[in-house]
Amino acid sequence: MRAIVKISNYEQPSTSKVEVVSSMKYQGGTLKTVKHWSKSLNSNMQFVIYLPDESVKEQRCDAYPALYCLSGLSSTHENFPIKSHFGQYAQQHKIACIFPDTSPRDTGVEGVKDDWQFGEGAGFYVDATNPKYSKNFNMYTYINEELPEIVSAHFHVDNSRKSITGFSMGGMGALLSYLKNSGKFRSVSAFAPISHPTACNWGKNAFEKFFGSVEAGAAFDPTHLVKNWHGPKTPILID
Repeated sequence: MRAIVKISNYEQPSTSKVEVVSSMKYQGGTLKTVKHWSKSLNSNMQFVIYLPDESVKEQRCDAYPALYCLSGLSSTHENFPIKSHFGQYAQQHKIACIFPDTSPRDTGVEGVKDDWQFGEGAGFYVDATNPKYSKNFNMYTYINEELPEIVSAHFHVDNSRKSITGFSMGGMGALLSYLKNSGKFRSVSAFAPISHPTACNWGKNAFEKFFGSVEAGAAFDPTHLVKNWHGPKTPILID
């Protein structure tokens, strides 16, 4: 692990430094909770990371491939790792798993704590354009740019070998991230995803607020994105 800096009183730092706030042995590896300041979200953030074996960094082994696991509405960074029983499989295949939060927290933006379907716990993995929310609610940039850079800079993880998955709202986030970034992710999978947010009540509620209209959010709708997919052909399994 490279330099990890503890930030006293945890106020906004000038650069993205991280603090490991807890670490525990799990399924032959280590499960860590990490706190850091996010430039894209203008907020303190937390994520959980599973590393199959920290000692490999001393053996000069290749860095681990990464699986980013996105949670659903009202979840935190803790839901996916607690409920999924992922550990034995991540250990077997030597994959680092990263579990981000679902939105920025304690932003002070009026109304984002009033509805469990929008705002805190419901960032929808998009970049808001409505000025009221655009300073903080940029989960798309956080997931696809900022967080992978932080993870690869501070942990034994290969940023060039990563995949993405998610459930419900997180399934939507996984699909749109893959479809908007041809070649960035090795694979994508989604469990009960919100696959057409501009045509469902959850998506309409969020998109009207984040973008000013449902139609303006079409660029983050997986159903619209897949119609214009120009990336490599890939097998698709729908169960």
